[in-house]
Amino acid sequence: MKDLVIHFVRHGEVHNPEKVFYGRLPGFHLSSKGFEEAEEAGAAVASVRGAAASVFGNISTSALLHSPLLRTRETAEVLATSHPDNMELTDLLEEEPGIVEVLVPFHRQSIAELIKINFALYNHGREDEGFETFPGVLRRVQQVVGRLARSTRHKGTQVVAVCHGDICLAVRLWAKLGSAAIIEGGPGVVNKDAAPYPPTGSVTTLVVPSAENKRVEWWDPTCTNLIAASE
Repeated sequence: MKDLVIHFVRHGEVHNPEKVFYGRLPGFHLSSKGFEEAEEAGAAVASVRGAAASVFGNISTSALLHSPLLRTRETAEVLATSHPDNMELTDLLEEEPGIVEVLVPFHRQSIAELIKINFALYNHGREDEGFETFPGVLRRVQQVVGRLARSTRHKGTQVVAVCHGDICLAVRLWAKLGSAAIIEGGPGVVNKDAAPYPPTGSVTTLVVPSAENKRVEWWDPTCTNLIAASE
């Protein structure tokens, strides 16, 4: 059985003239630059899908997922329609709630205020109200990945998942550090310098082994480098 390969794509830049933390607020769409980044992401996804098919043998792509938020659906639609090698993905478009933006208590606060606290979004101490910690975000990502890996539809295929910055960061740190280090590291982002923060329009590829007890890996197709988790 082939490994599952998931390409996590961060959405393009968002139109946010008031410079607020929009989080899960509805109605925030891509800026003109964001649409350009979505097109660039389309070319990147076409390239990485071709490379993954060559390296891992996963020729088919079984889904183009996006979070329930507008900016990810717009990115997914542009990604699929702007590059000829991705046109088949338009029929695979599907909403996935598990990769939605993080839930923290800072909606509509100014970015300037968040800079003052160094974007320590998870040290709010309000978990009992349903707000997330970074380990909670990782667990959510792992649930989605686990469900995809167990599905007969997705096993041995590639999946494209258009999501958000901290979702992609959780994927990178999971592969780089292992889940135990993240979960045991407190509510915030542990060792955030261990992996670069995913910019808008970027692609983070996770290789999920078909064999039990093997490590997930973060694949950089530009150098075919696999970074194995330490768990």
